[in-house]
Amino acid sequence: MGYDVEKLWERYHELMSIAVDEANNRKIKEELEAKMRDLEGKAQITRNRMAVLRKEMVQLEASSKIQVEGTQNLESKIRKCTLKEEVNFVNFKAAATKPW
Repeated sequence: MGYDVEKLWERYHELMSIAVDEANNRKIKEELEAKMRDLEGKAQITRNRMAVLRKEMVQLEASSKIQVEGTQNLESKIRKCTLKEEVNFVNFKAAATKPW
């Protein structure tokens, strides 16, 4: 029983090529997994930052609401003072034109 050496060498080179391809594929897979871990880490950092920003936004909205209410209170006081001044002016004018 004789071996066809040429076919054996062909098969050897074919298997070596497959082995090289598998090694390259493993390397690519490891690189992709490393990139995936890196991206997952960055995504977690982004999620954490978004949570912080949401918290800050809620605080700013609450602060803004307080400022709006304060502004509305001041505007109301200004209107009351203006109305009192107008009433006082009318009363003063009426008193000034009244004969003694």
